[in-house]
Amino acid sequence: MATPPPQSAASDMAAEGQPSRRDRIIRIAGLVLTVAAVAFIVAAFVANRSEIASLVADARVVPLALSLVPLLVSHVIAALTSQRVLAYHDAPRVPFWDLYAVLFGSNVAKYIPGGVWQIGSQYRLSRRAGIDSKMSVGLWVENALFTVTAGAFVSGAAFVFVADEYNLPWVLGLVPMAVAVVANVPRFRLGLLRLLRLSDRYRIAPGRGAHLLGAGMLAIGGALVLGLHGWLLGEALFPGGEIGFAAATLGLVGAWVVGFIVLPAPNGLGIREAALVALFAPWLSTGGAIALAAASRLVFLVADLIAGVVSGLVLVRGARRSGDES
Repeated sequence: MATPPPQSAASDMAAEGQPSRRDRIIRIAGLVLTVAAVAFIVAAFVANRSEIASLVADARVVPLALSLVPLLVSHVIAALTSQRVLAYHDAPRVPFWDLYAVLFGSNVAKYIPGGVWQIGSQYRLSRRAGIDSKMSVGLWVENALFTVTAGAFVSGAAFVFVADEYNLPWVLGLVPMAVAVVANVPRFRLGLLRLLRLSDRYRIAPGRGAHLLGAGMLAIGGALVLGLHGWLLGEALFPGGEIGFAAATLGLVGAWVVGFIVLPAPNGLGIREAALVALFAPWLSTGGAIALAAASRLVFLVADLIAGVVSGLVLVRGARRSGDES
């Protein structure tokens, strides 16, 4: 799935000067929200530490280990989605593994507060892969939009199946699904990018609808795979089947999207966990939800480390190949 925007796009994105007052307000609000969420999670962890320790100690190893596989698959899906995005904009084709390295070569850096470290590295890697500066920014922007809209669509669909648990009408789930579909109609998509003041920061070509549809379907597949990760974690921590696939998908995907949107938080830290506690409230205690969130964080970290190693090998191979050719 997608990763935060290129900082060294500072030359492209910061060309507009200092952040506007609205940008500063949004940033401060995000930081305040992050601090409040982290404080809530820390307090809840302390209050429920015995339950959390018991759940972790009794966790089933096999489903816990298997929960890593969907995350690795999601990395492959993200690279395939990016290939579709480049094709949509008629940009030069980048080999799959080179694009994989662009997306995940600096993955661990997203755990550093602010998001700028991964952003700058991703920008430099994309330039190294032959993607021009404007499309380097555009690649992140498009992937981010696909990630959020696909997550909203899948979360809405999952909500339809579990709405009774929240004592809410199932039709509410159709709202994020409809918004996600509309946001990916080319004309509305361009309007949204203009609203976010992103359309002037990179090349926007008319493209072909088949590539846009293909990227959207792949992004939905990535969100469903994340739901599978959540279901396997549920099987590891709560073997009685307390969490079905629909509930796991709503909880994990919904929380992931919320954490992704709040950029000041390092990899959504605190925000994602607080959202997960709220979304899993009908099925899990606060301690149970935090245990699941902690297990998910650990597995995500392992997946990011693996992706980083694979990306490093790809980059080393590319450097050797370039040296031999020269």
